[in-house]
Amino acid sequence: MAMLVDKQVIADLKREWAKVKKIDPASDSYQKLIRVLNILSLAELKKLEKADINFVSSLARNRITLKEFRNKPEAQNTRNTLSNLAGKPITLYDNLKGKKIAGVAAFARPITGMGVIVTLRPTAKINDIGDILDKVEDTLGKLKNQTYSRKVVSGLDTGGNFRVEITKG
Repeated sequence: MAMLVDKQVIADLKREWAKVKKIDPASDSYQKLIRVLNILSLAELKKLEKADINFVSSLARNRITLKEFRNKPEAQNTRNTLSNLAGKPITLYDNLKGKKIAGVAAFARPITGMGVIVTLRPTAKINDIGDILDKVEDTLGKLKNQTYSRKVVSGLDTGGNFRVEITKG
């Protein structure tokens, strides 16, 4: 596989990201950057980490840590231990994986956090979105002394699938 990160790419990234003073994790640019970082090899991520690029290097460092940990046997052991605690799934996504709910196209695990991203069917009507999300929360079960929070992830301005992240709290 060809290396995607070379000296020119690093120079371009340094120049463009030097202009950025703050970053919104909900923005499309941030989400695209994360998708790119997630497909890079460990060697390419290490190049970005060493390049000292505003925001990009620290995100690359995070991906390196995740990739190195996932490859260790204790990563699976840790996940198994956590999911077996009290016999309950560890994330909201784990509670919904494989379940079918009318109006929902798919469930996804968020990059960070313990919630679930709900992708609604393109045919879902605006008036029905609240009811569909209520059904998802009913499937998750009632919380003691907590409520579910909803946050729009995408779909309002892009014309794409409407996606909402549901978390506890």
